[in-house]
Amino acid sequence: MENKGEKEIRITWSKGLATGDEIIDEQHKKIFYITDAFLQSCLKGEENKIIEEMLDFLINYTVEHFEYEEKLMIEYKYPDFEKHKKYHDQFKITVTEFKNDFEINGSTDKLNKNLRNAVVKWLIKHIKHEDFKIAQYIRKVI
Repeated sequence: MENKGEKEIRITWSKGLATGDEIIDEQHKKIFYITDAFLQSCLKGEENKIIEEMLDFLINYTVEHFEYEEKLMIEYKYPDFEKHKKYHDQFKITVTEFKNDFEINGSTDKLNKNLRNAVVKWLIKHIKHEDFKIAQYIRKVI
C-alpha cells in the first residue's frame, strides 16, 4: 500500500486512557504500540514486514488480555459482563478471520486495510469507552 495522500496518523496511549489496573494498562499500552507501528509501516508501504507479527500479537492478546479482564469483571460482579464478553468474543472471531485470510492469501491491500480499520476502531471504541466503564465500576465498588 502506498501512501496516497494519507496523512501520518499516530496511535498513542495516554494517561487519560488509564484504567487504574496496572496489568490492563500495560496490556493496553502494548496494543497501542504495535498498532502504531503497523500504521506507520502501512504509510510507508511496508506493512508486509509487520502484518504477521501484528496478527500473532492480536491472537495472543485476545486470549491473555480478555481472559484477565473477564476474571476481573467476574470477581467484581460487573453488571454488563455478558455484553462486554460478547464484544471480546466477536473481536476474537474477527482477528481469527484476519489470521486465516493471511495464511491463505498472504498480505493483501484489502486485508491490511480491514485490519487497520478494525484495530483502530477497537482501540477507540472499546478501550476508550467499554474498558473505561469497567474501571469506573471497579473503583466505585472497592
